[in-house]
Amino acid sequence: MPKWVSATGRWRAAGVCIAGGLLLAGCGGYRQQLPQISQEAVKAEQERQVAYSFETMITQTKRLQSAAFRVMTANTQYCGGSLAPAFGLSVLSLENLSETLRPVAASRLGLDNAVAIVHVVKDSPARRAGLAPGDRVVAVAGQRIPEGLEGTKTLAQVLARAQPDRAIRFNVLRGGRELSFPLRPVAGCATRVVLSGQSERVAAHSPARIVVRRELLRYAVSDDELALVIAHELAHITQGHLRGSRRDRAAGELGGFPVDARVTMPAPEKSAGIFGRGGPPARDVFSPRQEIEADYVGMYFMARAGYDTAAVEPFWRKLTQPDAAGLPFVEIHPLTPERFAVISRTHDEIQLKRSAKAPLIPNTRSAR
Repeated sequence: MPKWVSATGRWRAAGVCIAGGLLLAGCGGYRQQLPQISQEAVKAEQERQVAYSFETMITQTKRLQSAAFRVMTANTQYCGGSLAPAFGLSVLSLENLSETLRPVAASRLGLDNAVAIVHVVKDSPARRAGLAPGDRVVAVAGQRIPEGLEGTKTLAQVLARAQPDRAIRFNVLRGGRELSFPLRPVAGCATRVVLSGQSERVAAHSPARIVVRRELLRYAVSDDELALVIAHELAHITQGHLRGSRRDRAAGELGGFPVDARVTMPAPEKSAGIFGRGGPPARDVFSPRQEIEADYVGMYFMARAGYDTAAVEPFWRKLTQPDAAGLPFVEIHPLTPERFAVISRTHDEIQLKRSAKAPLIPNTRSAR
Protein backbone atom coordinates (compact mmCIF):
# COMPACT_ATOMS: atom_id res chain seq x y z
CA MET A 1 0.00 0.00 0.00
CA PRO A 2 2.69 2.59 0.80
CA LYS A 3 4.34 1.93 -2.61
CA TRP A 4 0.99 2.28 -4.41
CA VAL A 5 0.28 5.56 -2.64
CA SER A 6 3.77 6.78 -3.45
CA ALA A 7 3.36 5.89 -7.12
CA THR A 8 -0.02 7.60 -7.25
CA GLY A 9 1.54 10.66 -5.71
CA ARG A 10 4.19 10.65 -8.40
CA TRP A 11 1.57 10.41 -11.17
CA ARG A 12 -0.38 13.25 -9.62
CA ALA A 13 2.78 15.33 -9.48
CA ALA A 14 3.43 14.50 -13.12
CA GLY A 15 -0.09 15.62 -14.02
CA VAL A 16 0.48 18.91 -12.29
CA CYS A 17 3.78 19.24 -14.09
CA ILE A 18 2.19 18.57 -17.51
CA ALA A 19 -0.68 20.99 -16.88
CA GLY A 20 1.59 23.56 -15.37
CA GLY A 21 4.03 23.20 -18.22
CA LEU A 22 1.74 25.26 -20.40
CA LEU A 23 2.47 28.17 -18.10
CA LEU A 24 5.79 27.34 -16.54
CA ALA A 25 7.58 25.79 -19.50
CA GLY A 26 8.27 22.59 -17.59
CA CYS A 27 8.84 21.46 -14.02
CA GLY A 28 12.31 20.04 -14.30
CA GLY A 29 13.93 23.41 -13.62
CA TYR A 30 13.76 27.08 -14.41
CA ARG A 31 13.85 27.77 -18.17
CA GLN A 32 13.77 31.59 -18.06
CA GLN A 33 16.82 33.56 -19.03
CA LEU A 34 17.38 35.65 -15.91
CA PRO A 35 19.36 38.86 -16.04
CA GLN A 36 22.95 38.68 -14.89
CA ILE A 37 23.52 40.25 -11.47
CA SER A 38 26.90 41.57 -10.47
CA GLN A 39 28.28 41.47 -6.95
CA GLU A 40 28.39 45.25 -7.06
CA ALA A 41 24.62 45.35 -7.67
CA VAL A 42 24.00 42.97 -4.77
CA LYS A 43 26.20 45.05 -2.49
CA ALA A 44 24.42 48.24 -3.54
CA GLU A 45 21.05 46.69 -2.70
CA GLN A 46 22.35 45.57 0.70
CA GLU A 47 23.44 49.13 1.37
CA ARG A 48 20.02 50.46 0.36
CA GLN A 49 18.34 48.06 2.78
CA VAL A 50 20.65 49.09 5.62
CA ALA A 51 19.99 52.75 4.82
CA TYR A 52 16.23 52.23 4.81
CA SER A 53 16.28 50.39 8.14
CA PHE A 54 18.55 53.01 9.71
CA GLU A 55 16.42 55.92 8.51
CA THR A 56 13.30 54.16 9.79
CA MET A 57 14.93 53.68 13.19
CA ILE A 58 15.91 57.37 13.36
CA THR A 59 12.40 58.48 12.36
CA GLN A 60 10.81 56.20 14.94
CA THR A 61 13.17 57.40 17.66
CA LYS A 62 12.32 61.02 16.87
CA ARG A 63 8.60 60.27 17.12
CA LEU A 64 9.09 58.43 20.38
CA GLN A 65 11.23 61.12 21.99
CA SER A 66 8.85 63.90 20.97
CA ALA A 67 5.90 62.12 22.58
CA ALA A 68 7.94 61.11 25.64
CA PHE A 69 9.08 64.68 26.25
CA ARG A 70 5.52 65.96 26.31
CA VAL A 71 4.18 63.18 28.54
CA MET A 72 7.08 63.27 31.00
CA THR A 73 7.12 67.05 31.40
CA ALA A 74 3.33 67.38 31.74
CA ASN A 75 3.01 64.94 34.64
CA THR A 76 5.86 65.73 37.03
CA GLN A 77 3.52 66.13 39.99
CA TYR A 78 2.74 62.41 39.81
CA CYS A 79 6.36 61.25 39.72
CA GLY A 80 7.14 62.25 43.30
CA GLY A 81 10.79 63.03 43.81
CA SER A 82 11.81 60.98 40.78
CA LEU A 83 12.49 63.95 38.49
CA ALA A 84 15.24 64.82 36.02
CA PRO A 85 16.13 67.81 33.83
CA ALA A 86 14.49 67.57 30.40
CA PHE A 87 16.19 69.18 27.40
CA GLY A 88 14.36 67.82 24.36
CA LEU A 89 17.34 66.78 22.25
CA SER A 90 18.97 63.62 20.94
CA VAL A 91 22.64 63.20 20.04
CA LEU A 92 24.81 60.63 18.26
CA SER A 93 28.36 60.16 17.07
CA LEU A 94 29.65 57.58 14.61
CA GLU A 95 31.22 55.66 17.49
CA ASN A 96 27.73 55.11 18.91
CA LEU A 97 26.95 53.07 15.81
CA SER A 98 28.09 49.68 14.59
CA GLU A 99 30.54 49.48 11.69
CA THR A 100 27.64 48.50 9.41
CA LEU A 101 25.67 51.65 10.16
CA ARG A 102 28.47 54.21 10.08
CA PRO A 103 28.63 54.75 6.29
CA VAL A 104 24.89 55.40 5.99
CA ALA A 105 24.90 57.64 9.08
CA ALA A 106 27.73 59.66 7.61
CA SER A 107 26.03 60.04 4.22
CA ARG A 108 22.42 60.52 5.34
CA LEU A 109 22.90 62.47 8.59
CA GLY A 110 26.32 63.98 7.95
CA LEU A 111 27.64 62.39 11.14
CA ASP A 112 31.32 62.15 11.99
CA ASN A 113 32.97 61.23 15.27
CA ALA A 114 31.90 64.47 16.95
CA VAL A 115 28.87 64.39 19.25
CA ALA A 116 26.13 65.81 17.02
CA ILE A 117 22.55 66.81 17.69
CA VAL A 118 20.27 64.68 15.51
CA HIS A 119 16.86 65.71 16.86
CA VAL A 120 15.36 68.67 18.69
CA VAL A 121 11.85 68.31 20.10
CA LYS A 122 9.33 70.96 19.13
CA ASP A 123 8.62 73.52 21.90
CA SER A 124 11.43 72.07 24.04
CA PRO A 125 14.15 74.00 25.90
CA ALA A 126 16.65 72.95 23.22
CA ARG A 127 14.43 74.35 20.45
CA ARG A 128 13.75 77.58 22.34
CA ALA A 129 17.48 78.03 22.98
CA GLY A 130 18.21 77.85 19.26
CA LEU A 131 19.94 74.46 19.02
CA ALA A 132 19.39 72.59 15.77
CA PRO A 133 20.03 69.17 14.20
CA GLY A 134 23.55 69.05 12.79
CA ASP A 135 25.11 71.13 15.57
CA ARG A 136 28.35 69.59 16.92
CA VAL A 137 28.50 69.83 20.71
CA VAL A 138 31.93 71.06 21.83
CA ALA A 139 31.26 72.16 25.42
CA VAL A 140 28.43 72.21 27.96
CA ALA A 141 28.44 74.13 31.24
CA GLY A 142 32.11 74.92 30.67
CA GLN A 143 33.16 71.28 30.21
CA ARG A 144 34.64 70.23 26.89
CA ILE A 145 32.86 67.32 25.23
CA PRO A 146 35.24 64.80 23.62
CA GLU A 147 34.38 62.84 20.51
CA GLY A 148 32.86 59.39 20.20
CA LEU A 149 31.48 57.17 22.95
CA GLU A 150 33.41 59.07 25.58
CA GLY A 151 31.75 62.25 24.38
CA THR A 152 28.19 60.97 24.62
CA LYS A 153 28.89 59.56 28.09
CA THR A 154 30.43 62.83 29.23
CA LEU A 155 27.51 64.83 27.85
CA ALA A 156 24.98 62.58 29.58
CA GLN A 157 26.80 63.02 32.90
CA VAL A 158 26.94 66.81 32.54
CA LEU A 159 23.26 67.06 31.65
CA ALA A 160 22.26 64.77 34.53
CA ARG A 161 23.81 67.27 36.96
CA ALA A 162 21.81 70.18 35.54
CA GLN A 163 19.01 71.74 37.57
CA PRO A 164 15.57 72.43 36.10
CA ASP A 165 15.00 76.12 35.37
CA ARG A 166 18.71 76.94 35.80
CA ALA A 167 20.40 77.79 32.52
CA ILE A 168 23.52 76.03 31.32
CA ARG A 169 25.52 77.05 28.27
CA PHE A 170 25.83 74.90 25.16
CA ASN A 171 28.77 75.59 22.84
CA VAL A 172 28.30 74.08 19.39
CA LEU A 173 29.95 74.16 15.99
CA ARG A 174 27.64 75.21 13.17
CA GLY A 175 28.89 75.92 9.69
CA GLY A 176 32.47 76.11 10.94
CA ARG A 177 31.65 78.72 13.60
CA GLU A 178 31.45 78.12 17.35
CA LEU A 179 28.19 79.43 18.78
CA SER A 180 27.02 79.62 22.38
CA PHE A 181 23.43 79.12 23.57
CA PRO A 182 22.02 79.36 27.10
CA LEU A 183 19.65 76.44 27.64
CA ARG A 184 17.24 76.29 30.58
CA PRO A 185 15.95 72.72 31.09
CA VAL A 186 12.55 71.96 32.54
CA ALA A 187 11.61 69.27 35.03
CA GLY A 188 10.44 65.91 33.73
CA CYS A 189 9.71 62.50 35.17
CA ALA A 190 13.01 60.64 35.47
CA THR A 191 11.73 57.57 33.61
CA ARG A 192 13.63 57.20 30.32
CA VAL A 193 11.82 56.12 27.16
CA VAL A 194 13.83 54.27 24.51
CA LEU A 195 13.22 52.45 21.26
CA SER A 196 14.19 48.80 21.43
CA GLY A 197 16.07 46.80 18.89
CA GLN A 198 19.69 46.28 19.86
CA SER A 199 19.97 43.29 22.21
CA GLU A 200 18.38 41.68 25.23
CA ARG A 201 20.89 43.44 27.48
CA VAL A 202 19.42 46.84 26.67
CA ALA A 203 15.78 45.74 26.50
CA ALA A 204 14.93 45.65 30.19
CA HIS A 205 11.88 47.31 31.69
CA SER A 206 11.82 48.90 35.12
CA PRO A 207 10.47 51.94 36.96
CA ALA A 208 13.47 53.84 35.57
CA ARG A 209 12.96 52.92 31.94
CA ILE A 210 10.24 52.22 29.39
CA VAL A 211 11.34 50.25 26.34
CA VAL A 212 9.06 50.42 23.30
CA ARG A 213 9.67 47.75 20.69
CA ARG A 214 9.68 48.73 17.04
CA GLU A 215 7.02 46.11 16.31
CA LEU A 216 4.45 47.99 18.36
CA LEU A 217 4.86 51.08 16.19
CA ARG A 218 3.00 49.24 13.44
CA TYR A 219 -0.05 49.64 15.67
CA ALA A 220 0.78 52.98 17.32
CA VAL A 221 0.55 54.84 14.03
CA SER A 222 -0.59 58.27 15.22
CA ASP A 223 1.14 60.51 17.74
CA ASP A 224 -1.89 60.15 20.03
CA GLU A 225 -1.49 56.37 20.02
CA LEU A 226 2.22 56.60 20.70
CA ALA A 227 1.60 59.01 23.58
CA LEU A 228 -0.97 56.55 24.91
CA VAL A 229 1.63 53.78 25.05
CA ILE A 230 4.04 55.98 27.03
CA ALA A 231 1.36 57.43 29.31
CA HIS A 232 -0.07 53.99 30.06
CA GLU A 233 3.33 52.66 31.10
CA LEU A 234 4.10 55.76 33.14
CA ALA A 235 0.81 55.17 34.95
CA HIS A 236 1.90 51.61 35.80
CA ILE A 237 5.07 53.10 37.29
CA THR A 238 3.46 55.94 39.26
CA GLN A 239 0.79 53.60 40.64
CA GLY A 240 3.41 51.19 41.98
CA HIS A 241 2.59 48.29 39.69
CA LEU A 242 6.27 47.55 38.98
CA ARG A 243 7.45 47.02 42.53
CA GLY A 244 9.69 43.96 42.52
CA SER A 245 10.21 44.15 38.76
CA ARG A 246 13.58 43.53 37.15
CA ARG A 247 16.22 46.14 37.88
CA ASP A 248 17.32 48.45 35.12
CA ARG A 249 20.86 47.47 34.18
CA ALA A 250 21.51 50.01 31.44
CA ALA A 251 23.99 52.80 32.13
CA GLY A 252 21.85 55.40 30.42
CA GLU A 253 20.52 56.93 27.25
CA LEU A 254 20.53 60.42 25.84
CA GLY A 255 17.49 61.27 23.76
CA GLY A 256 16.65 57.64 23.09
CA PHE A 257 20.10 56.39 22.08
CA PRO A 258 22.49 54.47 24.38
CA VAL A 259 25.45 56.58 25.46
CA ASP A 260 27.87 53.75 26.16
CA ALA A 261 26.90 51.02 23.69
CA ARG A 262 26.82 50.81 19.93
CA VAL A 263 23.53 50.88 18.07
CA THR A 264 23.27 47.94 15.67
CA MET A 265 20.64 46.78 13.24
CA PRO A 266 17.57 45.65 15.21
CA ALA A 267 16.98 41.93 15.60
CA PRO A 268 13.39 41.66 16.86
CA GLU A 269 13.33 37.87 16.79
CA LYS A 270 16.16 37.77 19.34
CA SER A 271 15.14 40.68 21.54
CA ALA A 272 12.82 40.69 24.52
CA GLY A 273 11.13 43.87 25.58
CA ILE A 274 7.79 44.62 27.13
CA PHE A 275 6.38 45.88 23.85
CA GLY A 276 7.52 43.11 21.51
CA ARG A 277 8.02 39.41 20.98
CA GLY A 278 10.22 37.28 23.12
CA GLY A 279 8.22 35.88 26.01
CA PRO A 280 7.48 38.12 29.00
CA PRO A 281 8.49 37.11 32.52
CA ALA A 282 5.40 36.04 34.43
CA ARG A 283 6.02 38.53 37.24
CA ASP A 284 5.79 41.42 34.75
CA VAL A 285 2.23 40.53 33.73
CA PHE A 286 -0.21 43.09 35.06
CA SER A 287 -3.46 42.12 36.73
CA PRO A 288 -6.80 43.18 35.22
CA ARG A 289 -7.25 45.63 38.08
CA GLN A 290 -3.83 47.17 37.45
CA GLU A 291 -4.63 47.50 33.75
CA ILE A 292 -7.88 49.34 34.47
CA GLU A 293 -6.06 51.66 36.84
CA ALA A 294 -3.31 52.32 34.28
CA ASP A 295 -5.94 52.99 31.62
CA TYR A 296 -7.66 55.55 33.84
CA VAL A 297 -4.55 57.34 35.08
CA GLY A 298 -2.71 57.00 31.75
CA MET A 299 -5.54 58.66 29.85
CA TYR A 300 -5.27 61.64 32.17
CA PHE A 301 -1.50 61.70 31.64
CA MET A 302 -1.87 61.86 27.86
CA ALA A 303 -4.69 64.43 28.09
CA ARG A 304 -2.54 66.63 30.32
CA ALA A 305 0.15 66.47 27.62
CA GLY A 306 -2.33 67.72 25.02
CA TYR A 307 -3.17 64.43 23.31
CA ASP A 308 -6.61 63.17 22.28
CA THR A 309 -7.97 60.37 24.48
CA ALA A 310 -10.41 59.39 21.71
CA ALA A 311 -7.49 57.38 20.29
CA VAL A 312 -7.32 55.04 23.29
CA GLU A 313 -10.22 52.69 22.61
CA PRO A 314 -9.47 52.15 18.88
CA PHE A 315 -5.80 51.45 19.69
CA TRP A 316 -6.59 48.71 22.19
CA ARG A 317 -9.19 47.25 19.83
CA LYS A 318 -6.50 46.88 17.18
CA LEU A 319 -4.58 44.73 19.64
CA THR A 320 -7.53 42.34 20.02
CA GLN A 321 -7.14 41.30 16.38
CA PRO A 322 -5.48 37.97 15.45
CA ASP A 323 -2.41 39.59 13.87
CA ALA A 324 -1.50 41.09 17.26
CA ALA A 325 -1.84 37.82 19.15
CA GLY A 326 1.90 37.10 18.99
CA LEU A 327 2.86 40.24 20.88
CA PRO A 328 3.76 39.62 24.53
CA PHE A 329 2.38 43.12 25.05
CA VAL A 330 -1.08 41.57 24.76
CA GLU A 331 -0.20 38.90 27.33
CA ILE A 332 1.28 41.46 29.72
CA HIS A 333 -1.70 43.80 29.36
CA PRO A 334 -4.87 41.64 29.56
CA LEU A 335 -7.60 43.01 27.29
CA THR A 336 -10.80 42.50 29.29
CA PRO A 337 -14.30 43.86 28.48
CA GLU A 338 -14.17 45.83 31.73
CA ARG A 339 -11.19 47.77 30.41
CA PHE A 340 -13.06 49.00 27.36
CA ALA A 341 -16.02 50.09 29.48
CA VAL A 342 -13.71 52.06 31.79
CA ILE A 343 -11.85 53.59 28.82
CA SER A 344 -15.11 54.86 27.33
CA ARG A 345 -16.27 56.35 30.63
CA THR A 346 -12.86 57.91 31.27
CA HIS A 347 -12.83 59.61 27.88
CA ASP A 348 -16.27 61.11 28.63
CA GLU A 349 -15.07 62.21 32.07
CA ILE A 350 -12.03 63.98 30.61
CA GLN A 351 -14.12 65.66 27.92
CA LEU A 352 -16.52 67.02 30.55
CA LYS A 353 -13.62 68.44 32.55
CA ARG A 354 -12.14 70.01 29.44
CA SER A 355 -15.48 71.60 28.56
CA ALA A 356 -15.78 72.96 32.09
CA LYS A 357 -12.14 74.12 31.99
CA ALA A 358 -11.59 72.05 35.14
CA PRO A 359 -8.12 70.71 36.06
CA LEU A 360 -7.30 67.40 34.38
CA ILE A 361 -6.64 65.53 37.60
CA PRO A 362 -7.60 61.85 38.08
CA ASN A 363 -10.38 61.46 40.61
CA THR A 364 -9.37 59.84 43.86
CA ARG A 365 -11.28 56.84 45.11
CA SER A 366 -13.21 58.90 47.66
CA ALA A 367 -14.31 61.35 44.95
CA ARG A 368 -15.26 58.82 42.27
